Amino acid sequence: MNDLIIKNNKKGSCDVIIKYKCKKSDENIKRRKSSHKYIKNKSVVLGRSIMTNKKEKLKGALKYKGSKKEIKICNKKSMIKNDKDENTTLKSMKSDNFKFSRRGFILSFTGNLEDFYNLSKEPLGKGTYGCVYKATDKLLKISRAVKVVSKKKLKNIPRFRQEIDIMKNLDHPNVVKLLETFEDSNQIYLVMELCTGGELFDKIVKKGCFVETFASFIMKQIFSVLNYLHIRNICHRDIKPENFLFYDMTPESLIKIIDFGLASYFTHNNYEMKTKAGTPYYVAPQVLTGSYNYKCDMWSSGVLFYILLCGYPPFFGESDHEILSMISYGNKNYIFIKNDSIIFFSSL
Repeated sequence: MNDLIIKNNKKGSCDVIIKYKCKKSDENIKRRKSSHKYIKNKSVVLGRSIMTNKKEKLKGALKYKGSKKEIKICNKKSMIKNDKDENTTLKSMKSDNFKFSRRGFILSFTGNLEDFYNLSKEPLGKGTYGCVYKATDKLLKISRAVKVVSKKKLKNIPRFRQEIDIMKNLDHPNVVKLLETFEDSNQIYLVMELCTGGELFDKIVKKGCFVETFASFIMKQIFSVLNYLHIRNICHRDIKPENFLFYDMTPESLIKIIDFGLASYFTHNNYEMKTKAGTPYYVAPQVLTGSYNYKCDMWSSGVLFYILLCGYPPFFGESDHEILSMISYGNKNYIFIKNDSIIFFSSL
């Protein structure tokens, strides 16, 4: 992949006119590099083609209206770099920022998960570091989702533990709840509430685009959870449709954010972050220059809103470099969007 640094950053701002209290930040994390693109039934990772069972169901990529040209949408893989002094930064963040913490209610075990849960034979989904299974609590007979992560595949175990630490402190209707954790010599198990409604991304691919009423219903929830995170000094840094699940199959189902792999704490005194983290199509131009703050989440949410309304991203290209160049120059298309929505996008 070409260098992610775009030197000609002429246009683009993360400033947003949203009235909620947000605090300022500090940064020191890492970067996980990748470009995951959908091309028909395959996922292409850095030029290496692999089959993914989940995406085989997709009958094609999101398409640009009025054109036969496919728009390749980035998938699960996100990019992040610079993990220098990461452990020092993570350890410095204390839970005393929270007036109330769920941490004491999250049970952690070093025993056998199967003593407490019956796991399904087939996984609900597969990822880079492990699989997610449906599980049934043997005592309560309640269905859960269990994320099984291989320690051997984890490149940065302290970073993964930081993700767990963040999730332990969150209690919001639009955040998937972490209920228990288990650990043995080979694997880490995260027991979470089960969401059965599928990914927001899959619904976009199936539907194409949505009316403003439904798009607003989704965005209201996303802005609510971002407000919750920012007040607690957490910048998510990877807002995209793949990171949201519908709780159930009903039309009025809530959406739940499920991935905090790139999330970062920030402090009151220094809110500027320098680590390049995010996913092409959704990353803010300020992130590409290496100087940004928590408002990068608002830019990414604006891109997601655009896709909900149009069915394709505002910035696209044949390669990651082209996509990032389009983002850097701020070239976007509002042909199919109403004036009120254009005004809203301009504020993000």
